[in-house]
Amino acid sequence: SLGEQVSYNNYAGNGEGFNLTNLTAGDIYTIHVSYKSTSVPYTLLIFAQKPAAELTDNTGAVDSTEYASQSNTYTFTAKEGGTYRISVTGIADDVKLCLYIYDANGNLVKSDESCRNGDTLTLTDLAPGAKYTIKISANGYITEYIISVQ
Repeated sequence: SLGEQVSYNNYAGNGEGFNLTNLTAGDIYTIHVSYKSTSVPYTLLIFAQKPAAELTDNTGAVDSTEYASQSNTYTFTAKEGGTYRISVTGIADDVKLCLYIYDANGNLVKSDESCRNGDTLTLTDLAPGAKYTIKISANGYITEYIISVQ
């Protein structure tokens, strides 16, 4: 609202965009679109980040990505020690999502940047009460999926 630039993307193509963080509710933001070459019709879509969802042992969540740069976040706390598998199913054969798992300190523990239907990441030797954050990034795809912890 003060006229200062908070973000930009000089070369956004079809389906591309950018994420804005730390916006203030109630403030007014202006989006300026200009063409570098021939002008064409476009649709501007604005999405809010989904809140983090809690996953529990032996459960899954049906979710989706609605825009190309979306990232969905889940939290998981191991009730018991041992081995856990994080699986992603229900996505189309030609879709690849990014799957990241972080420990309680924010350190990347495991990742799959080309996660396909049925792929699994395994966490071993977990202590009871160990906390993890799981992120699924759209990787340019819009799709439904099921994430589960077993």
